Amino acid sequence: QKNGTKLDEQLVGNDGQFSFKNIALKEGSNTFSATAKDGAGNESGPGNSQTIILDTVAPKLTVLDPAEGATVGSQYVTVNGKSEPRTIVTINDQQLILGADGSFSGVVTLNGPGANVVTAVATDDAGNQVKIVRNITYTPQ
Repeated sequence: QKNGTKLDEQLVGNDGQFSFKNIALKEGSNTFSATAKDGAGNESGPGNSQTIILDTVAPKLTVLDPAEGATVGSQYVTVNGKSEPRTIVTINDQQLILGADGSFSGVVTLNGPGANVVTAVATDDAGNQVKIVRNITYTPQ
């Protein structure tokens, strides 16, 4: 059964193995269980259920600072933003630690005076990613 709905019947091999193919999953939680039926038609109760989570949606990512097109006077720039809890966030390939609410703050070192790029990437447990790029200018003071 998938989410309480009977899907199919399969004969169990001599080794006790069985499988189902081409089962469509819905986004989110999908719970499966199985029953066994003997040759006389006696059916067991459902076995232990198993849950499979389908996640095809990229996490949310907001970069609050710096703003796109900002001009900064220091080679060290603080990047602030928010994503979803349990998401991995990197800024220019440096992993940040997220707060319980998904907020983050980290300092990146710019390459030098002139045009620089700050790239934030959020990756969830399923590998879905979202990226935000900020083009900023470093003008030493």
